[in-house]
Amino acid sequence: MNKKQRLEKALKVHWHRLLYQMFNNISMKNKLIISYVFVVFIPVVLVGLILISDMRKTAIQKAIDETISNANKTERDLEEIFKTLLDVSNRIYVDNNLENIMAKKYQSAWEVVLAFRSYSAFNDYINYYKAIRDIRFYMTKDNLLGDMKYLKTTDEIKNYPWYEKTISKRGLVSWEYTYNETRQEFYLSLTRLVSNTHGAPIGVLVMDVSKDYIYSILENDTYQTMIVNDQGFIIAAKDYSIIGRTLENIGLKDLSPQEGTSVFNCSYQGRKSIATVKTSVPQLSNNVFKIISIFPTDNIISGANKVIISGFVIITVSLILALIIIIIFSRVLSERIRKLSLEMHNIALGNLNTTITVDGEDEIGQLSKDLSVMVKSINNLIHEVYEVNLQRNNMLMLHREIRYKMLVSQVNPHFLFNALEAIRMKAHSIGQDEISEKVKSLGKILRTSLESSRDFIKLEKEIDLVKNYLELQSFRFGNKIRYNLDIKNVPLETRILPFIIQPIVENAVVHGLENKAGDGAVEIKISREGSLLKICIADNGLGIDQEKLSYIRSTLDEQDYPDGRIGLRNVHQRIQLHYGREYGLALQSERDIGTRVEFYLPGEGEAVC
Repeated sequence: MNKKQRLEKALKVHWHRLLYQMFNNISMKNKLIISYVFVVFIPVVLVGLILISDMRKTAIQKAIDETISNANKTERDLEEIFKTLLDVSNRIYVDNNLENIMAKKYQSAWEVVLAFRSYSAFNDYINYYKAIRDIRFYMTKDNLLGDMKYLKTTDEIKNYPWYEKTISKRGLVSWEYTYNETRQEFYLSLTRLVSNTHGAPIGVLVMDVSKDYIYSILENDTYQTMIVNDQGFIIAAKDYSIIGRTLENIGLKDLSPQEGTSVFNCSYQGRKSIATVKTSVPQLSNNVFKIISIFPTDNIISGANKVIISGFVIITVSLILALIIIIIFSRVLSERIRKLSLEMHNIALGNLNTTITVDGEDEIGQLSKDLSVMVKSINNLIHEVYEVNLQRNNMLMLHREIRYKMLVSQVNPHFLFNALEAIRMKAHSIGQDEISEKVKSLGKILRTSLESSRDFIKLEKEIDLVKNYLELQSFRFGNKIRYNLDIKNVPLETRILPFIIQPIVENAVVHGLENKAGDGAVEIKISREGSLLKICIADNGLGIDQEKLSYIRSTLDEQDYPDGRIGLRNVHQRIQLHYGREYGLALQSERDIGTRVEFYLPGEGEAVC
């Protein structure tokens, strides 16, 4: 190393020592200010300058992402509508009742009217599905009368492009923009050629999508959103005034998206805008829909400028406030720490009533608050321990009382069974074997009622309960009541809910057969249909008139029992509680003919939910 290099090294070391010594001689307050300038002020200013250049791009990209997200949600909602109408059209397509109405030869116009009125499927679907506005059926037969739902296919209708397109698809679904002659409005519609079982066309089904329903999925979008069909017609939009117009009419004819989602710069209503276009193809259809969202760029840029100005104001104020805080921080820091230390010392000495006086939201203030919470928690814990001990003593006393009551409650059932057994043996000893057997059956019923606390029992046990009950009723009424048990391909070990057959049988006897003139019969059939267990109870009793039958059906799901009749409701609600809402009782009855109650259970009868 030469002399010059040694001199440079010495000067470098000297300057390092000089800077280090100067920094050590600066006061703490000035050190904090210098640190603030290099650590906070300069980086914040640099970051702010960088953010200004990226803010506009970020705001526009955020708006684009939001519109794409809205378009994806709109597509999902639109697919749900398409799926609903497709499902309904499939049901109508295979509906033999509609085919029979179209194929039948009528003697008079009145017969045609009655046939149309008897087929209520169209109105039922319209009432049940909010997405469906109307259903029309253009008949191929010219000799049938038309009405609001069943329309004659005129030459004018046959020349409609949508009609010709539907006929050419031979039963495949098509989504068209059609004119409803009845409502005198254009609708997005599902169209489909319906044929009979021999393949001969019987008519064209047209299902109109509710405009209000589609609008409901667009009304909450932040930006202007519209749905366009493959003919270029706007079938739905947040702006009602453009519905029914074409993209060319509103100056957006150059939007030709690729598959998926595309972004375009455009001019809409005289303002520079950005449009996102998403294509959507409904299930089992070759129709292509566009979901278009448009937002003006000047709104986004002006909003970004406001954010930038607000950001500068906030940053400037924050930097000034931070500088002031740095200046006074050194003065208040030691005092706050001293207060906190004194309070912690008092708590360590056992004074849990100490009041925490150090405020602020920084680490010291948070530590003070946590200390206050800890003191409160200790006091609460002491109180809770006292309460737990007191509650445990009370629970021990309550437990002893419950055990005593349980022992007492066991006396009554045993006394009842012993009394029935004594009566049965006395009847048997004097030769009254029939009375003895009936008392025995009654004892079995009572024992089953008191012992069936489990969720499920064997089918065999439920059948024995039904037999014992029917034997008692046969004894009571003599030969007036007969019964038949028919069990096919169902193992008696199958487990089912307890008391779901006997209450229905009892209901049949009490309400159907007791007041019937002449002999009565109850038939219980248990069979298997696929994976389901079918149980049917039928009687030939008094039956139920249709008004009362409708009332009983409507009250099966009610929780209250104002009329006191709980048998059917109890069974119905327990079945739905254990197996699901799709299961439950089905009632059929005719006055003076009889009543039939049937229900299904899944699998082996075990609960599925």
